[in-house]
Order: sequence, then C-alpha cells, then structure tokens
Amino acid sequence: MAKHALSLLLKIMLFYVVMLIVAKAIPSDGFVSSISVIKHFG
Repeated sequence: MAKHALSLLLKIMLFYVVMLIVAKAIPSDGFVSSISVIKHFG
C-alpha cells in the first residue's frame, strides 16, 4: 500500500514540476490560452 501511495505521490510531483517548467517556458497569457484550449477540447 505504501509503495502505491509513494508511486502516486511521485507522479503528482513530476506532473507539478512539468507544469512549473511549462509555466516558465510559456508567458502567462499563452499558458492561460493553452489551458482554455485543453478545456475546450477535453
């Protein structure tokens, strides 16, 4: 059980880090528009 929880936590952290990198790579307005596009198609 602990292994599963740790794996999930690692995935969440990885996702968070990727999001931070993307947020730094793309200007804020571009980031917001990309999110709205994802919500529109998703």
